[in-house]
This record gives sequence, structure tokens and C-alpha cells, in this order.
Amino acid sequence: MNTRLFVLSLAMITAGFLNACNKDASTTIVSEKPASENVGTTGQLQAQPSTINIRTRIRLSDIQSLIESELPAKQSGTGEQRQCKRVLGIKLCGTAQWLYNVKRGAVTTLAAGDDRLELQIPLSFSGNAGIQGDVAKALKLGKLDFDGALLGKVKLGLDLDQQWCPVIKTQVEYQWQKKPEVEWIAGLDMDLSDQLDKAIKKQLDSLDDKLKDSIDCEEFKTNIAEHWRNYTFPISVTDTDTMHLNLQPVSFAFSGMHTSDEFAGVSFTLVANTLLESSPVEQTQEALPPLERIQYKPGQSVFEFLIRSNYDQLAQIAKPVVVNKTFSNDSAAGKVDVTINNLELSGNNEGITLKLEFDVKLPARRDLSKGEVYLTGSPEVDLLSQQISLTNIRLSKVLDSKMWNAVASLFEGKIIKAIEEQTLWDVHEQIEELEAQLLTQLNDPSKTQGLEISAQTLQIELKQLLPEQSALAALLSVETDMDIVIPDTVLIKQR
Repeated sequence: MNTRLFVLSLAMITAGFLNACNKDASTTIVSEKPASENVGTTGQLQAQPSTINIRTRIRLSDIQSLIESELPAKQSGTGEQRQCKRVLGIKLCGTAQWLYNVKRGAVTTLAAGDDRLELQIPLSFSGNAGIQGDVAKALKLGKLDFDGALLGKVKLGLDLDQQWCPVIKTQVEYQWQKKPEVEWIAGLDMDLSDQLDKAIKKQLDSLDDKLKDSIDCEEFKTNIAEHWRNYTFPISVTDTDTMHLNLQPVSFAFSGMHTSDEFAGVSFTLVANTLLESSPVEQTQEALPPLERIQYKPGQSVFEFLIRSNYDQLAQIAKPVVVNKTFSNDSAAGKVDVTINNLELSGNNEGITLKLEFDVKLPARRDLSKGEVYLTGSPEVDLLSQQISLTNIRLSKVLDSKMWNAVASLFEGKIIKAIEEQTLWDVHEQIEELEAQLLTQLNDPSKTQGLEISAQTLQIELKQLLPEQSALAALLSVETDMDIVIPDTVLIKQR
């Protein structure tokens, strides 16, 4: 054999040997990977706009402090009036002069009808009066002390106009409990209530303007506008994973003032999009929307949000069902063994892709063959048990019918059945933990950026599923009696 022929023969033998080795070690792709170019996206499963009832309340004691700051604790005044009286047929005249002091007592705030507040302001008077002139002195018409008391009542209402400006409505009245009268021994008497009425009326009538001036419309709108932005709240879903509850406001409605024994409050309804995502939303500030009107209806808030579970995490639940397990079946040619080595999940256009890597021991063959098969399953949620399962698992387009025919009965009869029956993602406990964590964190002002959120009860329900490229998106519905209290300093102009 010449050298050239020997080299060529050796090359052919080597190539054949290598090809044989590669064939033994190669993996047969049994079926086609399902298409995923139109896999579900966020746009296909979105939380519907959520309705969140927000109550802004001011303690009646704070309103009392505001009123007391606008009404002086003490006030003084003087006056005079010409007085004439016939004594024994003689007309005697003199000039009556007086000095008075007005002292305001503690203001009491009560809830009145028509969702208004009634402020009761006790006022007491003291002073002295006398008549000047020689005749008056001769008749001993000297100075005498007097006192009096009245109860002032201010009914107060609060509203917002279409431009978001606070509107205060007041109605002022008062009743004398003891009129300040002076009577001299000579029969001259004088009712000072007319004079004091003018001073008191002027003081109380100015209260309406003072209260309106105490609330600056532009400052109020600026403070509200600062809160009209996207919010993100970090939520600890597990010991290692932190999600972000992202809130994007859409519209706003206002009820007018509502009063109770302890608070004066207004009810807001916020419509917002809520998503529970892996990253926080950009906290951009938006322009205030037009103010809408609603009736005061305290009640539960209902909102929805999305939560995404990574397929790698879900695969860890499914793997124990089939991975590292051998499934056997007897055929006419002999026993067939299939051992599942790995399971991977991903999203496709019709559901969830299951990629199974396996070894197969075929009859009349001493070595193992390797294969990969792609299946598609439909995620299904049991709303009662809050469990997620894979149903209707089916084979994608067959690429190697010889391999598939050898293992089809095992996959269809045992492996697929095991996955459908035993792969259950029980999210009931996780939802209960999430409910507890949300309640704890929502009631913690340090984690809500200063907003005072009060949530006594909270219930989460799994509503809908959608496979996405790298995660399974779940739509959750939340019901809660959550109240968000905006600090009352927003309503009061800082002096």
C-alpha cells in the first residue's frame, strides 16, 4: 500500500470512529421548541384601575386651636353716651362713660348637622360706668361696676372648589346669658349690650375672613400636587426577595366635609394603577387632574396588582416530580427506560414551555441515547384552593419520529400525567404571608414615605394568570379597609 493510500484510509477510519462517537454522545431533538415571539407581555395582562378610598381627617382639638389663635383671649374698649333724667320735675343730664373688658373662655367644638362643625365660644364681660357732671355728683351718680356673659356659636363647613381651593363657610350667632346693665340709685339705668353687640359682631363677623385667609389656596394646591405622583413601596416577599408595590394615580374625587365626635374629615377616592414588580417605578410628578365630586361613602378599597414569578423558581417546584426519576414501560421490542435529567420552563405563545432533557435505554441497545423534548402546558388557577397547576400538556411539532415513537407511550402515559397531577404551586400560604407583610409594612410610616396608612384587614385573591417570556404573571385582587391620612399641616397655612 502506497503512503498516500495509507494516509487516506487512516483518515477515513478516524473520521468514521469520531462520527460514531459523536453520534453516541449527541442529543436528539425530538420536538421543535415552541414559538415565543408573541409571548404574553405586560400589555396583555394589566391590573384594572384600582379604587382606593382615602380619608383626610383633622382632630376637633386642632380646629379649636386654630379658632383660638384667630380670636384674642382678651379685648378692651371704652365709650360714652349722653343720659338725661327728670328728678322731681327737674331735667338732669350727664355724660355716661364706661370701660369694659372682654375675656374669651375655652372654645368647644361639636359636630353639627349638615356635616358642619359648631364652635361654641364663651365670652365674659366686666367693667365700670359712671356719669360726669356736678349735678350727677350731687345726686351721687358715681361709677358702678358691671359684668355680663354670652355664648357665641360659629357653624363651620369645608369644601373644595373646582380649582382645588379650600372653601370655608361660616355662620355666626350668639346669645346673651347675662346682659351688662348698670342701674344707679337715682333711677338712671343704661343697657350696655347694644354697645357691646357692635363690638362683638364686628369681631365675630371678621372670623370668616380670618379663617379664609388662614388657608392659602396656592400653598394648599402646591402641597397636594407634591403628593400627586407615582409611589413605590418596597415589599419583602421572601427573606431574600424584595418586590415593589408601584402606584400610578389616574383620577381623584372629593366628597366634602364629614363630621364625627372626634374628627372633621373629607373623603377622597383615588383611582390608580397598581403593580407589584421587581423594580421601583420612576417617581415622576404629574399635573393635578380635574377635581371630581363623590358622595361621602367610607368603605373598603379594592385594587389589583400584578406579581411575577420567575420560571426558574417555579421549575424548582416541578423538578422533584420527574427529574432524576426513571420511567419504564414494556413494549413489543422489550423494556424502555426514560430517565429525566433536567426540566426548564419558559413562556411561549400558547402557554408554558417545558423542556425535558432525558436519557433513554432502548431494547437491543447497550448504550444510552440522549434526547430533548419540548412540551406546552396551560397554567390554570383554582380560585377556591389558590393553587396553580399545568394542564393540557401537549407535544410540540415532532422533529424525530423514530425517537418519539420509542418514548411516546412513556411520556403520554406516565411522565406528562405525573407533571399534571403532582405539579401544584400552592400559593395559599404565600398569599397569607404577603397579606400579613403588607399589613405590617403599610402600617409602618417609616416604610410609606411619611404617609399615615391605616389598614386593619387585608385580603388577597389570585384572579388570573398569563405566561410571559421569563416569568409567570399573576393578577391579584386586594380588598382592604385602608385609610391614608394626609398630615393636617397641609390644610393650615404656616405663619
